[in-house]
Amino acid sequence: NNPVDLAEKIVALVDDPAAREAMGTYGRERVVSELNWQHQITPLLAAYTQALAK
Repeated sequence: NNPVDLAEKIVALVDDPAAREAMGTYGRERVVSELNWQHQITPLLAAYTQALAK
């Protein structure tokens, strides 16, 4: 919630291609391993089942 801090971090990423690449690689790996639909289906169905059982 600090726009100045956010701007400083954006500038730091603009100035550091290696950090940008590492951040992109980490983000992609996280999406593939944790956030894709195949990993979300079971918890999502469980949440719906629990909500509808009430």
